[in-house]
Amino acid sequence: MPKKQTKWPKHLQIDVTQANIDEGKCGKPNLCMIKLAVKHAVGGHGYVKVDATGIAITRRDDYREKFSWPSSRHPALLAMVAFDQNKPVKPFSFVANFRKTSNIEKRDQTKVSATRRKRRTEVGPDRKYDIRSRIVGVYA
Repeated sequence: MPKKQTKWPKHLQIDVTQANIDEGKCGKPNLCMIKLAVKHAVGGHGYVKVDATGIAITRRDDYREKFSWPSSRHPALLAMVAFDQNKPVKPFSFVANFRKTSNIEKRDQTKVSATRRKRRTEVGPDRKYDIRSRIVGVYA
């Protein structure tokens, strides 16, 4: 069994390769070329989210980390936008400097499940939704 890694690098070299670009799908956050490159850089371990604000990862058990784009003109951000607009993108690299953001709270799943079951029975079995009741207030 491999030894659990206790220290993760704060600065991460992200290399978006042609393979990441080819495997990525435009407009699909789970198949973003940058997300695929970050997953490769962290060894496929943890949660990765890439959006217009930056890159969020969870690769530890105790806290999340975030890299915010330094500016709206960051080359990786511009490449992501171009990729989502079906424009050609060339391979590129950048360094992401991650910082700690929020702690991860551990929950006892049996207590969570019991609370949900109790809440459902209190509401009653005849709870029904139609499309109108679900979107009330959205278009008001």
